[in-house]
Amino acid sequence: IYDATDPTNLGVLSVLTEDADDLDFMTTAVHNVFIYQQGEHAYLATTADQSEDIQDFHIIDITDPTNPTLVSLVGLPDWGSSISSLEDGENLLHDLWVQDNGGIITAYLAYWDVGLVLVDITDPAAPVLLGNSDYQNPDPITGLTAEGEGHVVVPTADGSMVLVGDEDFYPYDLDMFFNGAWVPTSMDDQLMQPIHELPESELEGPVRWMGGGVCDAWWDYDSPAYHMPTAEGQIALMDDDWCWYDEMAEYVQDLGYAGFIVIDNWNEEEWKHLLHTTENEHDVPGMFVREEVGQDMIDASPDGIVKIESTFNGWGYVRLMDVSDPANIVELGQFALGETFSDGPIDDGGIYTAHNVMVQGDRAVFSWYAAGIQLFDFSMCEPGAGQNSCTPIRTGFFQDTVGDE
Repeated sequence: IYDATDPTNLGVLSVLTEDADDLDFMTTAVHNVFIYQQGEHAYLATTADQSEDIQDFHIIDITDPTNPTLVSLVGLPDWGSSISSLEDGENLLHDLWVQDNGGIITAYLAYWDVGLVLVDITDPAAPVLLGNSDYQNPDPITGLTAEGEGHVVVPTADGSMVLVGDEDFYPYDLDMFFNGAWVPTSMDDQLMQPIHELPESELEGPVRWMGGGVCDAWWDYDSPAYHMPTAEGQIALMDDDWCWYDEMAEYVQDLGYAGFIVIDNWNEEEWKHLLHTTENEHDVPGMFVREEVGQDMIDASPDGIVKIESTFNGWGYVRLMDVSDPANIVELGQFALGETFSDGPIDDGGIYTAHNVMVQGDRAVFSWYAAGIQLFDFSMCEPGAGQNSCTPIRTGFFQDTVGDE
């Protein structure tokens, strides 16, 4: 927290981190904050953006900014079965907004695959859950499985409606099947060739276990880890030796494999740690599977068959929610661009997901990555009109078609 009385000479008043010895009430890292005033008190609300079901919503009294004090800490574990989420969803608190609605101080929380969560924080020491939204499944625009990814929330001035933006950087749905049965997988398409770039947007072939120690035997063709493909279209199966994934890609591509699978109980931070480059330099797709799936593939090698399908399911867009009855939140309509869905995959390398939004009256201004700034009018939308009852109209945009996105 800074003293900005003199903006040319900022002074640190206090520091709140989960590692600070004198402020050990911070239990998480901090992704976003919102400062609001209630009577004579100033409060700071925080989000964590950590992918797990934890208490991640802090309310901190900063009336004395040199001595912040924790007022309350709540999260999904406190609300239990009252909260609904997408199956296998990531339940992380990404963004928030706080607003006084006629004496009721309401926190609007963007809880990723949970969606919008409303909390009454009129008594900041005892937050009360008001309700949460459900993603329509299938998606009302694509007809495909809902993805969630609630990234930003901004209410209208009277608090009767909320704009909920979904941030989806990967507009494809990946499905892996092993011997005909679906198994979980993921990939980083910035590093390896995306599946959607392959013919028919799929990869299929027998899986061959290459044994352990592939990284230790890098380019040592006399090593037992060196295995040429024994069948056309074969997919290499490798363990996670904690070497660079792009080196794995180069290795199997040089050998002639159609792709590779890494056995790794992955998480996003591990991927980032092992990405040697952000340039897509290899014409071979690489996937990740968890250890239990990988063991099944090892046991079936070299006869097990993997099929990976990629389906375009659109970029993130923004939903308009009726929250006049917080216990029964209704999706009134959607803000979406032509690039989002109807035009199919975009080949210009741009990112066409919605990002942040500001609201004034019945107009909204969005930052939309490669689509620039987008303006929408939602004056035709009214609380109580029912699900999917309106279609906001785009009224203008600004897009730099020359510079970087």
